[in-house]
Amino acid sequence: MEKLSIYNGIILKLKNLLLGKNNKKIIIMEVFISKKLTGVEVVEEELLFNSGRQNFIRLKERFKHDNTWSEQIKSDWYDYLIIINDVINLRKSNKEYILSQINEKLVQINEINKRFKYLLGKDFLSKII
Repeated sequence: MEKLSIYNGIILKLKNLLLGKNNKKIIIMEVFISKKLTGVEVVEEELLFNSGRQNFIRLKERFKHDNTWSEQIKSDWYDYLIIINDVINLRKSNKEYILSQINEKLVQINEINKRFKYLLGKDFLSKII
């Protein structure tokens, strides 16, 4: 449980320090999460991260000349990263009662994926390796 609070503290500090600097905070979170995605217990999260990142890259390129959509997409991707980080932390805590919290986080990821799918149409990627 201590590791969970340490990671959440780091995430909160990063969010506060980098608020408004979408590109930098996204890069920092991507690196942070990719380092945590080791081990068999987070295979599902790795698949979500890989597919989400591919979808984000496509959307970022597609809407790079539209500031409103571009900022919304970056915000959604950052939220997605925070949620994946939370799920990794919850899953690594190995507590059974946390399953409902994990399911709640996965619903949030699903909602962001729905927005990405709406914007990408047939180019949307589901979980990939």
